[in-house]
Amino acid sequence: GRFAGGVFQHQKCLIHRTCQRYTIRRGQGKAQSSQDGKRRAKSMGSQLRRAGEEALREDVSTTLSNWATHVKNAGIILLSCPKLMLKSFFEDVEEVLHRDDPRIHKIPLDIGRPTFEAVTAVYEIMMTANLREQFVEEDDEGQEEGQAVTAPSQQKDVVEVEEEEEEEEKEPVVPLGELHTLASEGRLADLIRYLNSVDDVADQIDERAGDDFMTPLHYASESACRIDPTTSAACVTALLVQGHANPCVLDARYRTPYFLASNEKVRDAFRMARATLGEDYCAWDEGAKVGPPLTH
Repeated sequence: GRFAGGVFQHQKCLIHRTCQRYTIRRGQGKAQSSQDGKRRAKSMGSQLRRAGEEALREDVSTTLSNWATHVKNAGIILLSCPKLMLKSFFEDVEEVLHRDDPRIHKIPLDIGRPTFEAVTAVYEIMMTANLREQFVEEDDEGQEEGQAVTAPSQQKDVVEVEEEEEEEEKEPVVPLGELHTLASEGRLADLIRYLNSVDDVADQIDERAGDDFMTPLHYASESACRIDPTTSAACVTALLVQGHANPCVLDARYRTPYFLASNEKVRDAFRMARATLGEDYCAWDEGAKVGPPLTH
Protein backbone atom coordinates (compact mmCIF):
# COMPACT_ATOMS: atom_id res chain seq x y z
CA GLY A 1 0.00 0.00 0.00
CA ARG A 2 1.29 3.43 -0.90
CA PHE A 3 0.42 7.05 -0.20
CA ALA A 4 1.73 10.15 -1.92
CA GLY A 5 0.65 13.74 -1.43
CA GLY A 6 1.86 17.28 -1.83
CA VAL A 7 0.94 20.92 -1.33
CA PHE A 8 1.59 23.23 -4.26
CA GLN A 9 1.47 26.99 -4.59
CA HIS A 10 2.27 28.88 -7.78
CA GLN A 11 3.94 25.84 -9.40
CA LYS A 12 6.13 25.30 -6.34
CA CYS A 13 5.87 22.31 -4.03
CA LEU A 14 5.73 23.59 -0.46
CA ILE A 15 5.67 20.19 1.22
CA HIS A 16 5.22 16.57 0.23
CA ARG A 17 5.31 13.08 1.65
CA THR A 18 5.31 9.52 0.37
CA CYS A 19 5.04 6.34 2.42
CA GLN A 20 4.78 2.62 1.79
CA ARG A 21 3.50 -0.27 3.89
CA TYR A 22 3.20 -4.01 3.37
CA THR A 23 -0.53 -4.55 2.75
CA ILE A 24 -0.78 -6.84 -0.30
CA ARG A 25 0.52 -10.35 -0.74
CA ARG A 26 2.78 -10.57 -3.77
CA GLY A 27 0.85 -11.76 -6.82
CA GLN A 28 -2.51 -11.52 -5.05
CA GLY A 29 -3.42 -8.00 -6.17
CA LYS A 30 -5.83 -7.21 -3.32
CA ALA A 31 -5.48 -5.72 0.13
CA GLN A 32 -5.68 -8.05 3.12
CA SER A 33 -8.92 -6.41 4.32
CA SER A 34 -10.68 -7.37 1.08
CA GLN A 35 -9.50 -10.96 1.52
CA ASP A 36 -10.79 -11.01 5.10
CA GLY A 37 -14.32 -10.58 3.74
CA LYS A 38 -14.14 -14.17 2.47
CA ARG A 39 -12.20 -15.77 5.28
CA ARG A 40 -9.98 -14.32 7.96
CA ALA A 41 -6.57 -15.92 7.60
CA LYS A 42 -4.45 -16.38 10.72
CA SER A 43 -1.02 -16.68 9.15
CA MET A 44 1.88 -14.46 10.18
CA GLY A 45 1.84 -12.82 6.75
CA SER A 46 -1.84 -11.89 7.00
CA GLN A 47 -1.23 -10.37 10.43
CA LEU A 48 1.63 -8.29 9.05
CA ARG A 49 -0.55 -7.09 6.18
CA ARG A 50 -3.37 -6.08 8.55
CA ALA A 51 -0.85 -4.18 10.66
CA GLY A 52 0.47 -2.58 7.48
CA GLU A 53 -3.00 -1.35 6.52
CA GLU A 54 -3.50 0.18 9.95
CA ALA A 55 -0.07 1.79 9.78
CA LEU A 56 -0.82 3.23 6.34
CA ARG A 57 -4.10 4.69 7.58
CA GLU A 58 -2.25 6.25 10.49
CA ASP A 59 0.38 7.66 8.12
CA VAL A 60 -2.29 9.35 6.02
CA SER A 61 -4.18 10.66 9.05
CA THR A 62 -1.02 12.03 10.66
CA THR A 63 0.11 13.65 7.43
CA LEU A 64 -3.16 15.51 6.86
CA SER A 65 -3.31 16.52 10.52
CA ASN A 66 0.15 18.05 10.17
CA TRP A 67 -1.00 19.75 6.98
CA ALA A 68 -4.21 21.08 8.56
CA THR A 69 -3.34 24.71 7.84
CA HIS A 70 -2.50 23.93 4.22
CA VAL A 71 -5.74 21.95 3.82
CA LYS A 72 -7.76 24.81 5.29
CA ASN A 73 -6.23 27.36 2.91
CA ALA A 74 -6.31 25.14 -0.20
CA GLY A 75 -8.30 26.37 -3.17
CA ILE A 76 -8.73 22.91 -4.67
CA ILE A 77 -8.09 19.38 -3.40
CA LEU A 78 -7.34 16.61 -5.90
CA LEU A 79 -7.94 13.10 -4.60
CA SER A 80 -7.50 9.56 -5.88
CA CYS A 81 -8.37 6.74 -3.50
CA PRO A 82 -9.56 3.13 -3.96
CA LYS A 83 -13.27 2.65 -3.23
CA LEU A 84 -12.44 0.11 -0.53
CA MET A 85 -10.45 2.72 1.41
CA LEU A 86 -12.56 5.79 0.66
CA LYS A 87 -14.87 5.41 3.67
CA SER A 88 -12.05 4.76 6.13
CA PHE A 89 -10.05 7.62 4.59
CA PHE A 90 -12.67 10.23 5.43
CA GLU A 91 -13.28 8.66 8.84
CA ASP A 92 -9.59 9.00 9.68
CA VAL A 93 -9.28 12.62 8.51
CA GLU A 94 -12.75 13.96 9.37
CA GLU A 95 -11.26 16.59 11.70
CA VAL A 96 -9.31 18.05 8.78
CA LEU A 97 -11.33 17.17 5.68
CA HIS A 98 -15.00 16.32 5.14
CA ARG A 99 -16.37 14.11 2.37
CA ASP A 100 -18.81 16.81 1.19
CA ASP A 101 -16.13 19.51 0.90
CA PRO A 102 -16.81 21.24 -2.47
CA ARG A 103 -13.07 21.70 -3.03
CA ILE A 104 -12.55 17.95 -3.44
CA HIS A 105 -12.25 16.75 -7.02
CA LYS A 106 -11.52 13.22 -8.17
CA ILE A 107 -8.38 12.89 -10.27
CA PRO A 108 -9.62 11.83 -13.74
CA LEU A 109 -6.31 10.21 -14.65
CA ASP A 110 -4.59 6.87 -14.25
CA ILE A 111 -1.76 7.96 -11.96
CA GLY A 112 -0.16 4.53 -11.71
CA ARG A 113 2.02 4.03 -8.64
CA PRO A 114 1.60 6.86 -6.08
CA THR A 115 4.98 8.61 -6.12
CA PHE A 116 6.14 12.20 -5.80
CA GLU A 117 6.72 12.24 -9.56
CA ALA A 118 3.10 11.17 -10.11
CA VAL A 119 1.83 13.84 -7.70
CA THR A 120 3.83 16.51 -9.54
CA ALA A 121 2.59 15.30 -12.93
CA VAL A 122 -1.04 15.35 -11.76
CA TYR A 123 -0.63 18.91 -10.48
CA GLU A 124 0.89 20.10 -13.76
CA ILE A 125 -1.77 18.39 -15.88
CA MET A 126 -4.76 19.47 -13.79
CA MET A 127 -3.56 23.03 -13.23
CA THR A 128 -2.55 23.74 -16.82
CA ALA A 129 -4.87 24.88 -19.59
CA ASN A 130 -4.07 24.12 -23.22
CA LEU A 131 -5.34 27.01 -25.36
CA ARG A 132 -5.64 26.66 -29.10
CA GLU A 133 -6.80 29.15 -31.66
CA GLN A 134 -10.13 28.22 -33.19
CA PHE A 135 -10.46 28.71 -36.91
CA VAL A 136 -13.97 29.41 -38.16
CA GLU A 137 -14.73 29.10 -41.84
CA GLU A 138 -16.43 32.18 -43.20
CA ASP A 139 -19.74 31.71 -44.96
CA ASP A 140 -20.04 32.66 -48.59
CA GLU A 141 -21.00 36.30 -48.92
CA GLY A 142 -24.10 35.42 -50.82
CA GLN A 143 -25.71 33.24 -53.39
CA GLU A 144 -26.09 34.03 -57.01
CA GLU A 145 -29.48 35.22 -58.07
CA GLY A 146 -31.79 32.43 -59.10
CA GLN A 147 -29.74 29.79 -57.21
CA ALA A 148 -31.97 27.09 -55.77
CA VAL A 149 -32.30 27.07 -51.98
CA THR A 150 -32.28 23.69 -50.25
CA ALA A 151 -35.31 23.02 -48.09
CA PRO A 152 -34.66 22.79 -44.31
CA SER A 153 -35.64 19.11 -44.22
CA GLN A 154 -33.24 18.35 -47.07
CA GLN A 155 -30.47 20.31 -45.33
CA LYS A 156 -31.00 18.27 -42.17
CA ASP A 157 -30.72 15.02 -44.12
CA VAL A 158 -27.52 16.21 -45.79
CA VAL A 159 -25.98 17.21 -42.44
CA GLU A 160 -26.86 13.84 -40.88
CA VAL A 161 -25.30 11.96 -43.80
CA GLU A 162 -22.16 14.10 -43.62
CA GLU A 163 -21.85 13.53 -39.86
CA GLU A 164 -22.18 9.76 -40.35
CA GLU A 165 -19.49 9.81 -43.03
CA GLU A 166 -17.20 11.87 -40.79
CA GLU A 167 -17.62 9.39 -37.93
CA GLU A 168 -16.82 6.45 -40.22
CA GLU A 169 -13.82 8.14 -41.82
CA LYS A 170 -12.47 9.81 -38.66
CA GLU A 171 -8.71 9.39 -38.43
CA PRO A 172 -6.01 10.75 -36.11
CA VAL A 173 -5.09 14.36 -36.77
CA VAL A 174 -1.53 13.21 -37.47
CA PRO A 175 -1.33 9.59 -38.71
CA LEU A 176 1.03 7.19 -36.95
CA GLY A 177 4.45 6.72 -38.48
CA GLU A 178 6.45 3.51 -38.71
CA LEU A 179 8.22 4.15 -35.40
CA HIS A 180 4.93 4.77 -33.58
CA THR A 181 3.47 1.52 -34.88
CA LEU A 182 6.53 -0.60 -34.09
CA ALA A 183 6.77 0.82 -30.57
CA SER A 184 3.05 0.43 -29.89
CA GLU A 185 2.94 -3.18 -31.10
CA GLY A 186 6.18 -4.15 -29.35
CA ARG A 187 7.91 -5.37 -32.51
CA LEU A 188 11.35 -5.09 -30.94
CA ALA A 189 13.45 -6.71 -33.68
CA ASP A 190 11.83 -4.56 -36.39
CA LEU A 191 12.19 -1.48 -34.20
CA ILE A 192 15.93 -2.00 -33.68
CA ARG A 193 16.40 -2.76 -37.38
CA TYR A 194 14.55 0.45 -38.26
CA LEU A 195 16.63 2.54 -35.85
CA ASN A 196 19.86 1.18 -37.34
CA SER A 197 18.93 1.39 -41.02
CA VAL A 198 16.92 4.58 -41.58
CA ASP A 199 18.99 7.69 -42.28
CA ASP A 200 16.52 10.31 -41.05
CA VAL A 201 15.54 8.46 -37.86
CA ALA A 202 16.70 11.47 -35.83
CA ASP A 203 13.94 13.52 -37.45
CA GLN A 204 11.30 10.86 -36.68
CA ILE A 205 12.26 9.77 -33.18
CA ASP A 206 10.37 12.56 -31.39
CA GLU A 207 7.54 13.10 -33.86
CA ARG A 208 4.13 13.36 -32.20
CA ALA A 209 1.17 11.60 -33.79
CA GLY A 210 -2.20 10.05 -33.07
CA ASP A 211 -5.19 11.46 -31.21
CA ASP A 212 -3.05 12.43 -28.19
CA PHE A 213 0.00 13.56 -30.20
CA MET A 214 2.28 10.99 -28.59
CA THR A 215 5.88 10.19 -29.53
CA PRO A 216 7.12 6.64 -30.22
CA LEU A 217 8.52 6.67 -26.68
CA HIS A 218 5.04 7.43 -25.32
CA TYR A 219 3.60 4.48 -27.25
CA ALA A 220 6.36 2.13 -26.08
CA SER A 221 5.87 3.21 -22.48
CA GLU A 222 2.10 2.69 -22.41
CA SER A 223 2.17 -0.54 -24.44
CA ALA A 224 2.81 -2.64 -21.31
CA CYS A 225 -0.93 -2.67 -20.65
CA ARG A 226 -1.41 -4.65 -23.90
CA ILE A 227 1.77 -6.65 -24.46
CA ASP A 228 4.55 -8.31 -22.45
CA PRO A 229 6.06 -5.63 -20.14
CA THR A 230 9.54 -7.05 -20.77
CA THR A 231 9.13 -6.31 -24.48
CA SER A 232 7.79 -2.83 -23.73
CA ALA A 233 10.80 -2.15 -21.50
CA ALA A 234 13.18 -3.32 -24.23
CA CYS A 235 11.49 -0.99 -26.75
CA VAL A 236 11.88 1.93 -24.33
CA THR A 237 15.58 1.11 -23.93
CA ALA A 238 16.08 0.90 -27.70
CA LEU A 239 14.37 4.24 -28.34
CA LEU A 240 16.36 6.00 -25.62
CA VAL A 241 19.81 4.43 -25.90
CA GLN A 242 19.94 3.70 -29.63
CA GLY A 243 17.46 6.21 -31.00
CA HIS A 244 18.31 9.00 -28.53
CA ALA A 245 14.64 9.85 -28.01
CA ASN A 246 13.78 12.85 -25.86
CA PRO A 247 11.90 11.72 -22.70
CA CYS A 248 10.91 15.32 -21.92
CA VAL A 249 8.48 15.69 -24.84
CA LEU A 250 4.87 16.07 -23.69
CA ASP A 251 1.80 14.74 -25.45
CA ALA A 252 -1.42 16.68 -26.01
CA ARG A 253 -2.45 15.94 -22.41
CA TYR A 254 0.86 17.25 -21.03
CA ARG A 255 2.12 13.77 -20.06
CA THR A 256 5.71 12.63 -20.28
CA PRO A 257 6.47 9.12 -21.57
CA TYR A 258 7.54 8.04 -18.07
CA PHE A 259 4.15 9.06 -16.68
CA LEU A 260 2.51 6.44 -18.92
CA ALA A 261 4.73 3.65 -17.58
CA SER A 262 2.29 1.63 -15.49
CA ASN A 263 4.64 -1.36 -15.15
CA GLU A 264 7.72 -1.50 -12.92
CA LYS A 265 9.87 -3.08 -15.64
CA VAL A 266 9.14 -0.18 -17.97
CA ARG A 267 9.88 2.39 -15.26
CA ASP A 268 13.15 0.61 -14.51
CA ALA A 269 14.03 0.77 -18.21
CA PHE A 270 13.76 4.57 -18.07
CA ARG A 271 15.89 4.71 -14.91
CA MET A 272 18.56 2.39 -16.34
CA ALA A 273 18.65 4.46 -19.53
CA ARG A 274 19.18 7.51 -17.33
CA ALA A 275 22.19 5.81 -15.74
CA THR A 276 23.54 4.83 -19.17
CA LEU A 277 23.02 8.17 -20.92
CA GLY A 278 24.11 10.35 -18.01
CA GLU A 279 22.65 13.38 -16.28
CA ASP A 280 23.63 15.78 -19.07
CA TYR A 281 21.48 13.96 -21.63
CA CYS A 282 18.30 15.82 -20.65
CA ALA A 283 16.41 17.31 -17.68
CA TRP A 284 15.60 13.92 -16.15
CA ASP A 285 14.01 15.35 -13.00
CA GLU A 286 12.32 18.59 -14.06
CA GLY A 287 11.47 17.69 -17.65
CA ALA A 288 11.17 13.92 -18.02
CA LYS A 289 9.96 13.27 -14.43
CA VAL A 290 12.02 10.06 -14.40
CA GLY A 291 13.01 8.40 -11.15
CA PRO A 292 16.62 8.22 -9.92
CA PRO A 293 19.19 6.41 -12.09
CA LEU A 294 19.28 2.64 -11.72
CA THR A 295 22.26 0.43 -12.45
CA HIS A 296 22.13 -3.28 -13.22
